[in-house]
Amino acid sequence: MRRALQDLTWQRCATKRTASASLHEEGRIMGTTQQGTSAPLTARQLEQIRAELHRERMHHEGTLRFDVITAALDRIDAGTYGVCLDCDTAIPYERLSVMPETDRCVGCSPVH
Repeated sequence: MRRALQDLTWQRCATKRTASASLHEEGRIMGTTQQGTSAPLTARQLEQIRAELHRERMHHEGTLRFDVITAALDRIDAGTYGVCLDCDTAIPYERLSVMPETDRCVGCSPVH
């Protein structure tokens, strides 16, 4: 459990740093991109837009990851870490060691 807490805390800090850097870069790009003009976009502008969209997607994924990690840390604080949210059975140690942020056992895990 101590190892999971350390892993989750480290992952949350790393995710927060990545999100912060992404927001900084997004602000820089937004300041240099011409928007609202009727002139055709240049290849450079198109690349900047593509990069901006990629950063937005990565920021969104980072935010979701941060929320999942925070929820796992909250479950540790509440004493419910390692218990499946759906069926209330213990999540196997092997699963938690691979995915310490998981909140469901294999049987209850959503299939994507």
